[in-house]
Amino acid sequence: MKKILLTLFGLMLMFSGNVSAQEVTIDFSGSTDNWEIGTTKLIDAKEFTYGGYTIILEGTAGNGYRWYDSGNIILGKQGATLTLPAFGFDVERIDVVGTSSASASVKQNIFVGDEAVSTETTGAKDVTNQYVIAEGKQVAGTIYTLKVTSAHNTQITKILVWKKGTTVAEEIPVVENIAAFNALEKGTKATLTLTEAQVIGAGNNNIIVKDASGSICMYNTGLTYTLGQILNGTITGTAGEFQGISNLLA
Repeated sequence: MKKILLTLFGLMLMFSGNVSAQEVTIDFSGSTDNWEIGTTKLIDAKEFTYGGYTIILEGTAGNGYRWYDSGNIILGKQGATLTLPAFGFDVERIDVVGTSSASASVKQNIFVGDEAVSTETTGAKDVTNQYVIAEGKQVAGTIYTLKVTSAHNTQITKILVWKKGTTVAEEIPVVENIAAFNALEKGTKATLTLTEAQVIGAGNNNIIVKDASGSICMYNTGLTYTLGQILNGTITGTAGEFQGISNLLA
């Protein structure tokens, strides 16, 4: 059987750009506005204010935006936008907090005008997507827009805005086998060590992998595997609600 070393996913110890403090939180989960609760979706650009911050939402034909009664915004599909207000400080990173009902396939990014100024992400289900703003686009007063770039809906419960110079590296824990990863709380980021793990299922951009301790499904791998391949190395992602790894970090 063919063996693959997962060098693509980096070293045994990986780091993410998590933070120790943040400048602005726009929290939709506690809103009492309750605009457009239900199935009606708005399309035309409209302003909404939360905690003193005014955002602009705009949908696309046939797919708009609405407030959802579980405490979040539904926004979609391709081309739908959420525009933030100007901030009086240099912005280093913007985090967008997803929900358990969000799409695991939705693609999103941060734009200034028509220019993408961060790295596009895939999936919003049970994850916080982090968008590090490109140098030169971090200047105070810049208008940032979150845009859906695929034919899916996103759901947003919070947006966190980080002032330049406030981020610090935080170590992502390493677990020794699949059973240990499966024991993690849903939404936990970790690096899984694979030792002689075999691919026992593959299809639709997902794979099922088994080692001596158990099995796990890896969602949205973006890679091609075949049945029987042996994997050794490390892979980093978020523990999912179906004993799986979602939103793999390359």
